[in-house]
Amino acid sequence: MTSNFFSVRGIDQCHFCEHFWSTARGRLEPWDTVLAQTDDCVVVPTKGALVPGWLLVIPKVHALRSMDLGERDSNSLWESVELAVDIVERNFGPATILEHGPVRHGSALGCGMDHVHMHVLPLPFSFTQELRTEPSVSGWMPNRVEASQSISLGEYVLVQEPGELITLALIDNPSRQLARQLIARKLGIAEQYDYAIFPQRDNVERTLDCIRESAA
Repeated sequence: MTSNFFSVRGIDQCHFCEHFWSTARGRLEPWDTVLAQTDDCVVVPTKGALVPGWLLVIPKVHALRSMDLGERDSNSLWESVELAVDIVERNFGPATILEHGPVRHGSALGCGMDHVHMHVLPLPFSFTQELRTEPSVSGWMPNRVEASQSISLGEYVLVQEPGELITLALIDNPSRQLARQLIARKLGIAEQYDYAIFPQRDNVERTLDCIRESAA
């Protein structure tokens, strides 16, 4: 990846903005590897991958969540998500799409990354079923909402299971890294949900190895 791939369209002090398109990048970790890119987004492994094959799609435009994007940027993001889905499904199995949708910077739901990013990952279970057990879920909305509705939309977790429509789970008083907590609990490693403490380097490297081997 070249250092000038992104033009700065965001705000200062954003980790993704500074890390992925700054001209002064530091030491690279496995989760910094760009697996695919378009004019507007990159696809990378995620730090803290609880399962091999867990990818992030990060757009260069700075916004808090996908519902805050304009039509062009939203369409571009979802095109890149489909690119990530193809990578996951060719190498790891059916892909689930997730997004934490915080309502403000610094929200517990934002996972410490106040820049829109989509999770694309293979799961051996239904995430929606796990989310339905979560007390902080206050309601459900089918499909995506229009950008004009996002102002009145509170916090959410976006879910798209393999072969299903997009669903928004409306969230009140969430805990930090909610989706990761639910996934880690279902996998029997509840204490390892926090990517900052458990970066899951082995799973990230397995992700990279598998994708590289399939492309060889």
